[in-house]
Amino acid sequence: MGERTAAGGGVRGRECKLTYLLRAPEKHHRFGINSLALSVSDGGKSLYTAGRDSVIRIWDVTTTSAESSTSRSLEGHIDWVNDVLVFSCRGAIGGSEKLVSCSSDTTLRIWNPAKGTRIHTVIEHSDYVKALAAVDTTTIASGALDSRVCLWDTETWKLKGECGGEEGVKGSVYCLAGNGVQNSSLVVVGSTNRIVSVWDARSGEKIAKLKGHNDSVRSVALRQDGMQILSGGSDSLIRLWDLRQQRELRWYDPHADSVWALSASKDFSWFLSGGRDGSVFRTDTETAESSLVVGSIGSEKDNIVLSIAKTADESGVWTSSTGSSVKLWKIGAGVRVNNGTGEEIDVSKLETKPLATIPGLPGIVSYQIMNNRRHVLTKDSNGEVVLWDITRASSLTHFGVRNLEEVAKELEEEVVVPSWFSIEIR
Repeated sequence: MGERTAAGGGVRGRECKLTYLLRAPEKHHRFGINSLALSVSDGGKSLYTAGRDSVIRIWDVTTTSAESSTSRSLEGHIDWVNDVLVFSCRGAIGGSEKLVSCSSDTTLRIWNPAKGTRIHTVIEHSDYVKALAAVDTTTIASGALDSRVCLWDTETWKLKGECGGEEGVKGSVYCLAGNGVQNSSLVVVGSTNRIVSVWDARSGEKIAKLKGHNDSVRSVALRQDGMQILSGGSDSLIRLWDLRQQRELRWYDPHADSVWALSASKDFSWFLSGGRDGSVFRTDTETAESSLVVGSIGSEKDNIVLSIAKTADESGVWTSSTGSSVKLWKIGAGVRVNNGTGEEIDVSKLETKPLATIPGLPGIVSYQIMNNRRHVLTKDSNGEVVLWDITRASSLTHFGVRNLEEVAKELEEEVVVPSWFSIEIR
């Protein structure tokens, strides 16, 4: 939205930008999946997936069928959905379950998953909103690249306060953690300033500043009693902190690259971690012994773990990556990879086949606007080339696996039409 200024300096009017989405009717994600969350009220029978295609999808995971069908999709965001969080409405009959999502479109959206409807939209942040956390039973925190951590009342969705007040927190916020229990007030924040900071949600004051990481903090987890914290960073390390003593207890290094996802057991005796190296490890917090649960999450180009979600009985873990598929793996004992001897571990016994896979679809990776300024050629990650009519918002011709430039030369017309639109692919 902008203003056009007349020669005399007055405002002639506003230039409005109309944005619309061309999406084929489909039941699966395209591109990566940033966040996973399992339903709580029914013991994890539904899986929520937050996609880089701007869609949230809900899957029935009561069976391990590879062709699990989506029960419904939640659409409204216009950019990557970065995180989703399940919560119960205060005073709702039967503990009605709701979902909150945050996005690179800078908004939060609150949904009724059972009805597939949007309840509310929150516009407060000025940059990508990256993370959500339940502070207590009535407060949810949102963290963004604008260095703000906002605290929201889950009944009214009015702003209750901010961590750090008007000054905010230092660095762009990548991750948050809370324990979501009644009377809790702790908010754990991980950001680009390489510090794990802990805040009191009631006062907005900082109560701990935990230093140790040498790069951005990408994932955090808080023990149910609020006494210990796990943090994973772009320095490839995972650190365990004692909040009472405000010091590091120990560190773990099973990964070869950035740690982007953490999920601890209910008693914090072990945790799962995933990251840029495409692996998922199970690590004992006391002994520091790590076992490889998943050796490679996907193909070479999609081999980055973005999110993990344990099943309710903690026997399995759902994983998502920069690819568009979601996979369920058995946690089990895994294959030990650090026995203290320095010997190489034989990983040939590692389970490489997931228990279940929710398949995804290829995403559009390149495009070319034709000279007639009406048609657009696109190419997806499988190499398929398609011709679209922008004015009709529909696809015209599928050319199969072709070279996009060659197809463009075959179709190009000798016409000159002024440019009147731009394209974004996601």
